[in-house]
Amino acid sequence: MGLSGALVGTLAIAALCIAPLPMASSESTPTPDPYLAPSGNTSIDVEDYDLKLRYNPRTHGIGDATVVMTIRATQQLNDFSVDAREGLTIRKVNVDGKPAKFKHSDRKLNISNFGSITDGSTFRLKVRYRGKPRPVRDESGRGTYGWLRTPKGSVTFTEPTGTSAWIPSNDIFSDKATWTTRLTTPAGLLGVSTGQFKGITRSKNFTTSRWRTSTPIQPYLQTVAVDRFKYSTRKVADLPSFTAVARGSGVSVRTMEQRTARAIRWLSARLGPYPFESTGAIVVSGRQSAMETAGRPTYSRGKFWVSQETVVHEQAHQWFGNTLTAGLAKDMWLHEGFATYFENVERAERKDRSLDDIVHGQYVQDGWFPGFRGQFDKVPLSDPTPKYLLNSTPYFRGQAAVHALRSTLGDETFWRVARGLISIPAGTTTTTQAVVERAEEISGKDLSQWSEKWLYSTGYQQLPVAPSYRQVMRELGPEILNAAATYVWRPKGSPKSAMEQAIGKHSPMNQLQITSVNRDPNSKGPRYFVEFTTAVGPLYPKDYRSCFVVQTRDDDILLGSYLGIRISDKPRANHFSPGSCYAG
Repeated sequence: MGLSGALVGTLAIAALCIAPLPMASSESTPTPDPYLAPSGNTSIDVEDYDLKLRYNPRTHGIGDATVVMTIRATQQLNDFSVDAREGLTIRKVNVDGKPAKFKHSDRKLNISNFGSITDGSTFRLKVRYRGKPRPVRDESGRGTYGWLRTPKGSVTFTEPTGTSAWIPSNDIFSDKATWTTRLTTPAGLLGVSTGQFKGITRSKNFTTSRWRTSTPIQPYLQTVAVDRFKYSTRKVADLPSFTAVARGSGVSVRTMEQRTARAIRWLSARLGPYPFESTGAIVVSGRQSAMETAGRPTYSRGKFWVSQETVVHEQAHQWFGNTLTAGLAKDMWLHEGFATYFENVERAERKDRSLDDIVHGQYVQDGWFPGFRGQFDKVPLSDPTPKYLLNSTPYFRGQAAVHALRSTLGDETFWRVARGLISIPAGTTTTTQAVVERAEEISGKDLSQWSEKWLYSTGYQQLPVAPSYRQVMRELGPEILNAAATYVWRPKGSPKSAMEQAIGKHSPMNQLQITSVNRDPNSKGPRYFVEFTTAVGPLYPKDYRSCFVVQTRDDDILLGSYLGIRISDKPRANHFSPGSCYAG
């Protein structure tokens, strides 16, 4: 039986009590991470950040800031460093109240001449600074991240190592800490952050907001968003909440509260209680991104960025990513694969669509869509290299791996495993291997075949259920349309060879094959019958033979990619139909 929209026994599963189990190989101290280097310092473990930051609207930067870090030494320290990117101006450094010598270069703030700190001791590092943070260019091709300017203010989208662009920090996944944040802005602007809202103080010229995040989080989950916000402190899904929406962002505070509540209730029914002390949403006036900032995700202006699907995805991260956290960036699929899959399950259920088709469509895109650089046969899911770290592999191949895991375990066991995976101590991180071992322990099943195929192999795998004909046309139809339009515009050579050449660079794993292109002798104008199929293989496990009728006097053929795929039972102009053009 397919997994299409099925949630067998979900509500019953939600009521099960799963005793917390120690997560094998969990890390409670920082771990060296070659993906993120030179970020991070494993000789220190930051336990808490206490930040006071004043926003400068003239520069869209930091007018003045002070951070006090409570740090545990993991070895004897006579000197050490924290991450601080260019754009920050360090003004003063104290260690346990005494001035220390410092040098800021090469993304590091190096600190010395403070005496000696013994292994295991806790001390306080105080840094006063200001600056105009510089955006960081992402290796995965997503543009820039870090501290970013918006039309009315600024926002931080910092995954994976952009937190050090605006605050000295230990900017790696495995160093989780609590936060106290005070943000001061000129009157008319408001600063919003993560954690419980602790109040606002207003004066004639300035506004100061206060926040406390008591659950330890990795640095990139913290946020500073400054904008002309409307906000509400109404409870959302029975949780304390702060929802802030920038004026002119195209969505209301109430709508974001409703979408957040719907997402949290849906997820909580399957994964258990919400893992943070408060929730909400932040919608800023620009950029193009969304971020799972702790408890209170941050969204950009735009229909896609504030959609129900995006809200579900970012809220799903509160369990997978923000609670179950990869200690090393190479295991990013644990965050994005599960969050994308839960987003897809909710969308299939809400829109009455086939989950198998949704999963397949994304999986195929990861492998061959040119914009994602064709990642099949290049990198494994468990080690995608920095080049593909936040590209499509952890998301689209990751969600396919989770779908295959659900098929392997069965619905009831899958949801029990999902809940069990997040029953771990706050502040810890984990690995792919530890998650597989934990899933085997909870389920009582051997997952070695699944993990070898989906996590450690570079090859592409067959999904549990074959895609529907309509889904295959959604995936292959645009290439046929584009190839036909190319020939219509410039009819050079034989139509078959011309169309084969047009699709040659885009054919998914060479499974798309044009079998014939014939001109209709009875048509008054140029009319072609295009017959094509899929060679049997992992992506398309059967022969999806199809016909496409090209009516060149119909402008729709030239607009096909924009108008979408049209399907009919029998061949008709500019439609796809199963079988041969001559059937019947």
